[in-house]
Amino acid sequence: NATLNGHNAGTTLVTATDSSGLGYVPDTSVLAVQATVHLTTTTYNLVVTDQISTQVLLSDPSPAGGTYVTFGYGTPGRALVSPDPAFIPAGQLAANVVILATGAGGTTITPAATGVNGTNSTVNTSAANLSISPTALRIGAGQYDLNDNVQSPQYLNSPVSVTLTSADTNTVSVPSPIVMPSGLYYQYFNTTAKIPGLVNVTASAPGWVDATMSV
Repeated sequence: NATLNGHNAGTTLVTATDSSGLGYVPDTSVLAVQATVHLTTTTYNLVVTDQISTQVLLSDPSPAGGTYVTFGYGTPGRALVSPDPAFIPAGQLAANVVILATGAGGTTITPAATGVNGTNSTVNTSAANLSISPTALRIGAGQYDLNDNVQSPQYLNSPVSVTLTSADTNTVSVPSPIVMPSGLYYQYFNTTAKIPGLVNVTASAPGWVDATMSV
């Protein structure tokens, strides 16, 4: 048995000959190698409402007239690629695209173009649920805590501005807004106790589920 590896799109003639001297008759076959198209990486991780800039790539330069690439989804409604179709100009290998997470649960995205084999990528999408650590905090009047933080389910590709709200600012104060930066999944904040009492602090952001910490 022989293994053949295609490098570039096109056709070639493969000839098999007998090097053993046993008299086998040589034979030939036409080998066709087809171009492929794929996204930059095989796996993307996103929180719903988050997005990431990436590329769709051809294995061989785009032919005259360019290549339009469309996108299919294993489970529709969980991710969206734009632009769709993406256009790769003649002679080039890639086009810039953006993947937006639109629903939790994950899906696959498969690029497609005429005469080209598409390879899928997995997109893992998490619900946009904020959380605060700790969920309950006890501190004395006149004290403050530096170790409180608001969290995302996973690392962010785009920053998220979070509004922190104290139910009673005379008793407990918190800074607002704070920003969870891209490349991280959390941001620390200070909680300051002014007078004795029990107060809820709420974290909120557009499109996200709120989180609460009792102080």
